[in-house]
Amino acid sequence: MNDTPNLDEARASTESGTLADAFRLIISHDKAEEKSLIARLGEGSSQLRAVIEKKEQTINEASITYQRFNVLAATGHDALAEIQLKDRRKLDLLAQLLVPCRESLEEKDQLLEQLDEAQASDDED
Repeated sequence: MNDTPNLDEARASTESGTLADAFRLIISHDKAEEKSLIARLGEGSSQLRAVIEKKEQTINEASITYQRFNVLAATGHDALAEIQLKDRRKLDLLAQLLVPCRESLEEKDQLLEQLDEAQASDDED
């Protein structure tokens, strides 16, 4: 992640050098970071979902084919089932984390609109 610029750095890096553009730059930078986080969380969720699906097949195979006849298979099955439960919890947590991230993006869009309105109000004075 890139460091979010402070106001002086943001003003210096904008063409106009205005405070409004500096705030826009900082908020836009923050939105880009948020989008990147959402993408990483989404990719992580997709990968974990694939692992869960594959493990589910393995658990089913172990329970149907081996568990009745083998103590080791039963123990392995139970271990995989416990891992599967934790993986599902992790997937649920990732999904819960995505909600405030998406809400934050919407809020940043609203903040940019408020900034535009405030600048228009200042320009009228």
